[in-house]
Amino acid sequence: MKLNMSTFIQMQAVIEAPYYEGEFLCPWEVPEVRPFSLIRLWGEMTYPEIGLVFAQLAQYNQIKLSSDKQVVLKQILKAKSLVLPGGIQVVCTGQDTISPSCCCGLETWREWIDFLKTGQSPWLGHDPSPWVEGLGDIILFVFGQMVG
Repeated sequence: MKLNMSTFIQMQAVIEAPYYEGEFLCPWEVPEVRPFSLIRLWGEMTYPEIGLVFAQLAQYNQIKLSSDKQVVLKQILKAKSLVLPGGIQVVCTGQDTISPSCCCGLETWREWIDFLKTGQSPWLGHDPSPWVEGLGDIILFVFGQMVG
């Protein structure tokens, strides 16, 4: 997909909804969502949506979602490093939405700033192994290996 600088581009932080089998046990209210779907992080999230983000943060970083929410939150705050599956989703007016792929994490969002400075593509994940190229005032999103 080719975009020129006049195309309106919105970049959104997203996380991947947690995967679980059976009943999802969480000490606070969370909405029902499809596992692995993307959840946009923004200022108008509901408390249950925020709870889902914290549930994924705990689960993905092997913090047990015990019955005491204070214990879970304290363990999150004590963690030396945390990762969240997801990343930056690019939404273009009149174009497709480009979502982070497998193994991409929100913790690497600063790579997008580096791309604007250096032209080096941020990590967009595996399959279809996408990357971004800057060609003057054109941004090229490439999916999979280029044949040439």
